[in-house]
Amino acid sequence: MSMSAILCTLVCYTCELSLPDPTALIGEVDCIDEMMLLVAPGKRDQTDMLRRVALLRRHLSALNRKLQEKAKLISEVTGPAMRTTFVSRELHLGYMYREALEGLSQVLSRLECAQDTLDHANLNFMYAITMRMSQTSAGCDRQVMIVNKIATICLPAILVASLFGMNCKVQWVADDCDSLYPFWTIVALMIVWMAALLFQPVRDLIREKGG
Repeated sequence: MSMSAILCTLVCYTCELSLPDPTALIGEVDCIDEMMLLVAPGKRDQTDMLRRVALLRRHLSALNRKLQEKAKLISEVTGPAMRTTFVSRELHLGYMYREALEGLSQVLSRLECAQDTLDHANLNFMYAITMRMSQTSAGCDRQVMIVNKIATICLPAILVASLFGMNCKVQWVADDCDSLYPFWTIVALMIVWMAALLFQPVRDLIREKGG
């Protein structure tokens, strides 16, 4: 056996040695992709999901880097500069190198697809978090709007009550009126006013908090 054949055998064996089967890794990436939008909003679940994504990305990057180094070695061996030397001068050696390179390329392409899927899953996860934050913000805005309605409805009653607490002349004070009928009339009008107008905002506020 010639030196070129021995070198080709060693290179191909080294490149194909422990060539990984990315099926299990791709299956795990697919599971992460399916679970991403189902993660409940919470510190524990989100942290666990991000940890899983980080571990998968690290594993894919390390595996991809190793295979890229092997593919680069075969590409350099089969390059134009090496075809004039004993390394890959013979035709059948070039076929062996190309077969090894094709095997590496297939695994690399599957790993790249898994990496793209993981990136899209991570992007979907960030979109889901943004969507939940937007929904929470919209709910807070609705609650603030309802509270503002309640404050606006209560404003006339507060204004009338404040007039009787000022040091100024107003109608139906205790010094000018012996009866409490005007007072109770004003209180009844306030109660009717607030009961009629506060029913809808208070009900909406209870529904917002309950939802």
